[in-house]
Amino acid sequence: MLSDEDAKFLIALISEKDETLTSLYKRFIDKFDFKKQIQSINILTYFLADCILEHTQQFVSFWIIYQYYYNPDINQHPYKALFSLLIELHQTKQGSSSQQMYSTLTQLISGADISILGEYTINRVFGNSFPFYPANNVDILHSKTLNVRCSPLISEPNQGETEILSLNEVLEQLITCPAYVSEFEPPTIHTPPDVFPITDNEVNQLFISSLNVPPLLFDESHSAESIKAGRELLVDSISRALTQREIQTLNSLVFSDNSIISEEDTNEQNFDKIAENNPEIAILIIKALPNERQRLSEYLSNAPKGPDIVTTVKMFVLENFAPPNFIRSYITSTMTAIRSVKDNGSAVRICRPFCEVMIDMINAGVKIDGSLIINLTSICDDMRKFNIKEASALQSLLSADYL
Repeated sequence: MLSDEDAKFLIALISEKDETLTSLYKRFIDKFDFKKQIQSINILTYFLADCILEHTQQFVSFWIIYQYYYNPDINQHPYKALFSLLIELHQTKQGSSSQQMYSTLTQLISGADISILGEYTINRVFGNSFPFYPANNVDILHSKTLNVRCSPLISEPNQGETEILSLNEVLEQLITCPAYVSEFEPPTIHTPPDVFPITDNEVNQLFISSLNVPPLLFDESHSAESIKAGRELLVDSISRALTQREIQTLNSLVFSDNSIISEEDTNEQNFDKIAENNPEIAILIIKALPNERQRLSEYLSNAPKGPDIVTTVKMFVLENFAPPNFIRSYITSTMTAIRSVKDNGSAVRICRPFCEVMIDMINAGVKIDGSLIINLTSICDDMRKFNIKEASALQSLLSADYL
């Protein structure tokens, strides 16, 4: 059982939203010795299984448990059963966990690499740039029953005034309560309590009637028609720019079921056209298929050069989806294309957008491999021959930052 001071530290740690998950895990390891680490892991396991944490606290708790027993083969992770339980709870108990937690767990169980999340803060995890969608056909260990573990209630004599505790204060008291937590023992599982019939008096007090039965709601995003509509929009995105409304609709449909995306959509020819006509859809496909990210990034780096592809490249890099070798590959292939330019029309179409995206990425803090700087500076001289003013701006920026 942890002390009051250690309990406060643990709750403050899982409530932190501005530090990266890697930093929070390091603080956890630095603070506690081995025994307290094991006690804390057990406590966080109880909290996750009982669904009593806020969604942000759940995510930090999951990350600490996942990293503490990290194994590249998720099937060898000692807490895979817990992760499977959390997935099943999300599917059967509304609001038990966040969509971000569910997406991460399903991708993890399906074998995806989630290490990128170590550089995310909780504010970023629950922001607009979360990199994962729920995986399909997840192999989880279904429990025979989903009885919620009954945590003991601890009551004290009424002191006259009701003291209202915050969630964090309740968690701190549970951590330091022997009835809830024991050092190296699993939680006690209790059978569900008996259900007694409702009396007439209770009906009158609770205003229960047949009119209060909630209506059945139909989720259009999980119908056969919605899958057909999603496929049609994806096919259209190859040949034309979708409207903003169509993009929002397709985003929602893919988020619900990424099987809408077919192998044909991700072949090199079609993906290049999607990236050219609909940069947001290209990024959506990359986010929805993390296991295909390396292959799709290779298509993107070697795609025909032009102003429309540049928008997709910029989004891909600045939203942190690009693998480490992408920027070098993209710059190298574009410089090769620039050296083949022979007329002003081609220069405007290829050189100007390349200079603009390089300026934007450098200003956003993207680091360029030092071995490329001399070649980039030289290629700027070539572009200036075609009166590309953006080439002068890029050359000045390179000289100020790297030379």
